[in-house]
Amino acid sequence: MIEQLRSGKALIFIPTFNDVELLPSIVEDVLALDDSYVPLIIDDGSSPRLQASTMPNGCLLYSLPNNMGLGMCTHIALDHAAKYGYTALVRIDSDGQHPVEMIPELLLRLQNGDADVVVGTRDNHGDGSGLGILLRNFVKSYFTTVAAWITRGGVPSDVNSGFFALNQNAIVKINTAVLDRFPEPQMLILAHANGLRIAEVPISQSPRQHGKTTLSISQAARLIYRFSIFAAAEIVSFRR
Repeated sequence: MIEQLRSGKALIFIPTFNDVELLPSIVEDVLALDDSYVPLIIDDGSSPRLQASTMPNGCLLYSLPNNMGLGMCTHIALDHAAKYGYTALVRIDSDGQHPVEMIPELLLRLQNGDADVVVGTRDNHGDGSGLGILLRNFVKSYFTTVAAWITRGGVPSDVNSGFFALNQNAIVKINTAVLDRFPEPQMLILAHANGLRIAEVPISQSPRQHGKTTLSISQAARLIYRFSIFAAAEIVSFRR
């Protein structure tokens, strides 16, 4: 059975949208860690579409017909991890900023029973300049402030980190919610609300090696609006 073969393995979820230059080397780095790591690339409507033949052997690839957002990609990864009995799910980005060599350290906190969710908290995540970086830092600051207020400080200091690990319990519980295009703070608020234990591991994020931040003022406004609606619903839920 596939489920039995994948028990004890970690699914390494790598979402991408037109940011594909570094994917082969990132996948090779993951595969080099241990044979218990299975990379899953989810191509969120890249143009041209990513081809499996360009990726190293041992990598799984799922391609969406058009851009559906990070929330949908995350649900696909959660569904796959749950269906095939993976012990853990880890997410890393496709731009080369997340330290692949830190994956075992995040998983160790799960394996030790210290936590259900482990977040790689970036100690240099505000670095950079330009309008895109300023907008991104503003959105991150808003999400962090609101998430900390809702949970009374029950979330990590870096709620926007895309480098995290979930155990089987967290995979199932988080997958019951509808995640939006910026799902990380949602996931942490939901994890706290469901009584999941959250831990942090400090990391240094590498400079972006390919592509650039493209967040616009209108996109930032939409993200804040959607997150505010989600946060308001969570506040009502907590008060009940």
